[in-house]
Amino acid sequence: MPAKTESARLAQENWRNKKGVKEEQKEKDRLRKAKKWEEQRAEREAAREAARLLDSSTHSEPTYQNLTTQTGAGREVFNSESHMHQKPSTHRKHRKRSSSLPPTLPDPTPSLDPDRHDDSIAIQIRNIRFHYLNWTYDWGPANLWERKFNKLLHEARRISQVDVDELFEELDKHACKGRDILKELKYVGAGACTGEYGIFIDLFMQGFEMAVDITSEVKFFKVKLDECAPCLPTVIESEIRFMSD
Repeated sequence: MPAKTESARLAQENWRNKKGVKEEQKEKDRLRKAKKWEEQRAEREAAREAARLLDSSTHSEPTYQNLTTQTGAGREVFNSESHMHQKPSTHRKHRKRSSSLPPTLPDPTPSLDPDRHDDSIAIQIRNIRFHYLNWTYDWGPANLWERKFNKLLHEARRISQVDVDELFEELDKHACKGRDILKELKYVGAGACTGEYGIFIDLFMQGFEMAVDITSEVKFFKVKLDECAPCLPTVIESEIRFMSD
């Protein structure tokens, strides 16, 4: 029995060490968190809508038309003149907040809801992730980058010096674009950040992972360009090279 357990453990460990498995599991975990957040967001929106309807009912007489459009139960509840003038105070008295909303916080404006405000952290993280996925070469683990870079350089040198120059120019543009994405990520903290603690943690982890991945890729190409193409103008050299100095 212990031998079987040990073999199962080794098999699971070997599976986890396979190329792409760790990234796939990380992406699945991110999707689960995103799905949970969407469910919580829908619950918060429903609670805010219910509160808004009840608050507005204290300032104006309810009508059959607007109540039937706001709730599916309007046709049954307000089907007579007596119901038309019923006071909503009893419903308001027993109204409860959604469990996902902090009891002392007002309706956040702006909020983490990416559908509401363009300056929220959530929508900025989403936009930066879109830029990052379109930018990265996605060469897999960092220990394989050297081999792939050398292969590209070898193929370019085999064709002509013009192809080598074009390769270096393309890689330099790629690194500079990565630096621009890092600048976007740097100022994300200036966005609105009102919401639940769990959403904060998820957004922070997304931002941190992108910062690490982008910095590693930019620094790799900048260092390789400094080694292989020192004739490139130093004015465009990224300060990321000196981050570990």
